[in-house]
Amino acid sequence: MNEFHLSYMRNANIAGQPVGGVGPSLRSQGFVEGSATPGIVPLVPAIEGVANVSFNDFTMGVDTTGLRQVNNTFQVSDDWSRVAGRHSFKVGAAVHYDQVNTNPDAQSNGSFDFLGSETGVDFADFLLGIPASYTQADSQAFYNRTHYIGA
Repeated sequence: MNEFHLSYMRNANIAGQPVGGVGPSLRSQGFVEGSATPGIVPLVPAIEGVANVSFNDFTMGVDTTGLRQVNNTFQVSDDWSRVAGRHSFKVGAAVHYDQVNTNPDAQSNGSFDFLGSETGVDFADFLLGIPASYTQADSQAFYNRTHYIGA
């Protein structure tokens, strides 16, 4: 008996993407914008909105954990089996090619953290405008490729 399989699987994950718009620009909220300024540079204008603000127990503003990831798996396998009397013989092989396409936008437009490092109360630090930190990062897309051969 011979079994031959050809398969394809696609898995798409889209998480943390704003739905229905993201709201006002950083400039309209009073932030200085632009690469030649000491202000914030919105790295992904498409998700620019209410600045992300993190406290000890909750977070508000535009999500900073956005991710678009698409995985494609192509597979071919062939298995052969034979029964001869009280004996059985089996041989098989499989080949697959995996693609992982990841496009994150985590921290692209920045996040303020208020931890209570000045007053001892996170919300009091927020009202005084004293963040513990500001984090902004440019998340580059990456594309992993793997080949598998088994016998």
